[in-house]
Amino acid sequence: MTRGIRSQIPNAITVSRLVMAGALFVLLGLAGAREGTVPSVWLDVALGLFVLASVSDALDGYLARKWGVVSRFGRIVDPFADKILVLGAAVYLAGPALSDASRFSPSIVVILLARELLVTALRSEAEGSGRDFSAKWAGKMKMILQSVAIACGFLHAAHATSLPVDWQGTIGTGMSVLVWGMAGVTVWSGWPYVRAMMTRP
Repeated sequence: MTRGIRSQIPNAITVSRLVMAGALFVLLGLAGAREGTVPSVWLDVALGLFVLASVSDALDGYLARKWGVVSRFGRIVDPFADKILVLGAAVYLAGPALSDASRFSPSIVVILLARELLVTALRSEAEGSGRDFSAKWAGKMKMILQSVAIACGFLHAAHATSLPVDWQGTIGTGMSVLVWGMAGVTVWSGWPYVRAMMTRP
């Protein structure tokens, strides 16, 4: 495989993640996720799309680093695709039809959005000044936990009512702990970026 072809594969995977995110939102919109009860089969398909898109996030970065073809396009579009996927999915999970079962709420979405807006503003300032502002390990941990929480949110929303009655309360509580724990890690993951800006002239 030539370097020219290799250089395009990670970018193509990144673009495919945007396409899958768009398909996910169209699916949820058609299923009535913002206004009514969503059939579990639709949520299972949404879960599959979300998991596939999340896996592609790890794959494009891995291939770009392995083949030494990290590009400016990838550095810009990859985090953009991540944010669209995660924030969009969280918005639907926090909607009236899914919020009770998914344990996502508008407050959770505000926390996720505020963190991303802050880090994006800091990155713009740093890179505009010629400073490196690469993703921190805390940011990568945040992305993993967000993906897990959202996937579990879709799974629980699809099948919560089919669980044994004795399990429903316990698993629902576990979902709440997972979602709010994810929100806490999201807030914490922004601190290394803030500290980096505070400690540099």
